Amino acid sequence: MSNITLLERAASNFATTAIFQGKDSWTYGDILEESGRIAAALLGGSDDLCEQRVAFLLSPGFCYVAVQWAIWRAGGVAMPLSLSATEPELEHYLSDAGAVILVTEASLHPRVETLCERLNIVLLLAADMTGSRPGELPTISEDRRAMMLYTSGTTSKPKGVVATHRNIEAQVRMLVEAWQWRADDRIPLFLPLHHVHGIVNVMSCALWSGASIEVLTRCKARYTGKLELVYDADNFEDGLEAHMSTHSHTRKTFALITVLALMTACSPELKKKFKFDSFSDLDGRTLIVHENRPHSWENWASALHIPPPKAGKVYRFDSMAAVVQAAAQGHGVAIVSWPLCQSWFTSGALVRALQDKVKTEEKFHVAYRPEENEREEVTRLIEWIVEKFKSDE
Repeated sequence: MSNITLLERAASNFATTAIFQGKDSWTYGDILEESGRIAAALLGGSDDLCEQRVAFLLSPGFCYVAVQWAIWRAGGVAMPLSLSATEPELEHYLSDAGAVILVTEASLHPRVETLCERLNIVLLLAADMTGSRPGELPTISEDRRAMMLYTSGTTSKPKGVVATHRNIEAQVRMLVEAWQWRADDRIPLFLPLHHVHGIVNVMSCALWSGASIEVLTRCKARYTGKLELVYDADNFEDGLEAHMSTHSHTRKTFALITVLALMTACSPELKKKFKFDSFSDLDGRTLIVHENRPHSWENWASALHIPPPKAGKVYRFDSMAAVVQAAAQGHGVAIVSWPLCQSWFTSGALVRALQDKVKTEEKFHVAYRPEENEREEVTRLIEWIVEKFKSDE
């Protein structure tokens, strides 16, 4: 076993269930054993990857964690890729990082096969790597580079941000203490895993704590000449409700009222420059997208019975706060929720790009431990959220 603290802690929870997904479950021991086999396959007889960049394009779940840990155990730098990234974006990430290996799954293999050939990157299927016999793995110091995440690319092309094992451990320790993680916690996972919120704040913190992760399959990736993220909203909602009701000993939840509307928004300066008098005025403009809602523009257009706009450029962010801020700073046009963004319109930081609004049945959930039910801060937060959701124009 390497001296990566996260993995050492996992060994002490060997028989504990780490991941639930649908009807399947895996223990911490399963992850360690699988990652050992995949690490051996990555090494291919060498002693150490010596911080070579290993990219992986995988759906969330057991295999995702096993591959990430395998890269670390083999001495590589893990480089998670966005499932919604376009081919030019993937080419930039891979070439800029100097990736030497890309690990993917069968459904996504056709999407990156030609790209890897062109960039001379070894393309491996995760399913083909589990037959290797675990061998001697290198000792990994905490000062080694561990992970490379790419920024959203608002101001220029996305940049790779490198974190060492020491950096990641410091982040995790701080969050575990601040959020009071416990081994009996069980958290739903639906955030994208190529950004810090998903891969560190949720996944790594849970696994550090000996807790369990419930992978909610909000969408599945498929490739049929182009990448499609296929959403199953009913299963996602049902899965979240089932998770909360089944594990009420660690969490409570209730559904708030639905978001009232979605609308297009931009800065006053952008509105003045481009007018946006009709739907076609969006063609060729920069559109801003939430990573967790990659089809928001298509869904918005479908609800209005119009063709989706033909973006000149697309900026993707992993939080709604970043989406709204980018729109307010004039970087493009975004789809935002009303009344959640009401204050931005009231302050004048945002204006409507177009006047049309789309109704939605989207729901939000608040979750908290039963013993926190009487905390004044929790009560006041919930009251504030409910009041905000009741607002309308």
